[in-house]
Amino acid sequence: FCVAFIGKAYPFRMQAIAALSKIGKVDVFGGISRNQNRSTAKKKYDTAQNYKFVFAFENDLFPGYVTEKAPEAWATGAVPLYWGLDTCGYINQKSLLNLVNYNNLEEYVERVGEVSKSAKLWSEIAEQPFLVKKPNLEEVLNVLRRALHPLVNNKS
Repeated sequence: FCVAFIGKAYPFRMQAIAALSKIGKVDVFGGISRNQNRSTAKKKYDTAQNYKFVFAFENDLFPGYVTEKAPEAWATGAVPLYWGLDTCGYINQKSLLNLVNYNNLEEYVERVGEVSKSAKLWSEIAEQPFLVKKPNLEEVLNVLRRALHPLVNNKS
């Protein structure tokens, strides 16, 4: 049903996995599991391809805090089960199931269950493109330049 690759057991993340476990088996790999195999990204990718869903909750819900979790999950062909705030509007919300788009965890889990039981619904989500717009790399470079500027100017 679902796979999760988790290093840290944040309470809300664990609550969500417990809730999802009521509708299907969630296999957990990583630092929090008994499976301490620190597999490579390739092994993670290969493993995730065997599941309908990949649990891809961000570590925290902070506007603009978007990591590799959702795009990595999407790239496996699974539907990402996401919790994050893409305030820049790059992520196609139709390409994943994002908890922030639901009123509560129970409503979210109910929707995941519906999608899990329907090949049509699952395919409609899984076949969506992940991005709705091309990232502006100049913005990324400007952030890096500002962050690195003090380090460069303090060189002796």
